[in-house]
Amino acid sequence: MAQSGPMRVDDRFDDLVTSLGGFYRTWYVYVGLELGLFQRLRDAGSSGLTADELAQRTGTEPRLVHDWAWGADAHDLVAIDAGRITIPDDVAVVLLDADRSEYLGGQYLHAAIGSLDYAHLLEVFRSGTPVEGRPDRYRAAIERLTVQDIAVFFQELLASVPELVVRLQPGARIIDVHCGGGRWLIAMARRFAGTTLVGVEFEPDSVARAKANVAAAVLTERITIERGDVAAVGHAQEFDLA
Repeated sequence: MAQSGPMRVDDRFDDLVTSLGGFYRTWYVYVGLELGLFQRLRDAGSSGLTADELAQRTGTEPRLVHDWAWGADAHDLVAIDAGRITIPDDVAVVLLDADRSEYLGGQYLHAAIGSLDYAHLLEVFRSGTPVEGRPDRYRAAIERLTVQDIAVFFQELLASVPELVVRLQPGARIIDVHCGGGRWLIAMARRFAGTTLVGVEFEPDSVARAKANVAAAVLTERITIERGDVAAVGHAQEFDLA
């Protein structure tokens, strides 16, 4: 519903300061994910860990881990009781369980890693010319973000189209246009045995990542990665699912 008039200044302040807090919260999550802090806390269970123990298990600096835990507690990401740090079960599910449709760990990683390159944004606005290349960390983050999309696809979308599942029997052909790192193709190949799959990608570095990921998954006999032309993808009417 559209607002009937402008917000009160106090309400707008509350709205914007919440967004500002969310920016900092994203970085607490990013550090906790990338350094394994959240995972080690989950592994420790309800007994938790002290900051020193957490630092020892993650190869990090105890003083900084203590500061991180203090901030993460303020953002309701962990809980501290008598010097012992625990991670709430619901936080662990949302940030760590990549096979759940509620997973947001990849979103947080992508948001933080993408923002590392925002220094170029002002010049893009001034010149109107986009940045030609992106560092590999960016595409790695996109792949981790894709994990959430795959979980949603399997748990929610496929469940709503049973007739499609019936069609994806051995011999069926599947294509993913702009396949990125090929993670969805790998998940589909594992889910639907006997299918053959093609990924079309337009950026050379993503093509290389996809081929490497497919090889690591030992699926090169079933998944082919092609570098395509964005204006002429081809393969019309060749596949059962695109």
